[in-house]
Amino acid sequence: MKILFIQSTPYVNRTTLVKKSRLYFVGLAPAILAALVPDVAFEVCLETIEDVNFESDADLIATSGAQSRRGRRSHQVYGARRARR
Repeated sequence: MKILFIQSTPYVNRTTLVKKSRLYFVGLAPAILAALVPDVAFEVCLETIEDVNFESDADLIATSGAQSRRGRRSHQVYGARRARR
């Protein structure tokens, strides 16, 4: 089994995603989830510094940020992935 964890990026304005070359503060959720499921392949996508691989062969995809300022983007990522299946 493979899990893809996507930490979505917020928008700068209504149309432009925040993109950077590096992160200074990374959330702990991916590390905690990976530690809780040790016998599973775990891939992390930090969308602020890399593009989401919508063609991933992951069995389970988790997104973060649904209740924060990243919420709108999290829902878009989910919809885009679902449309490809």
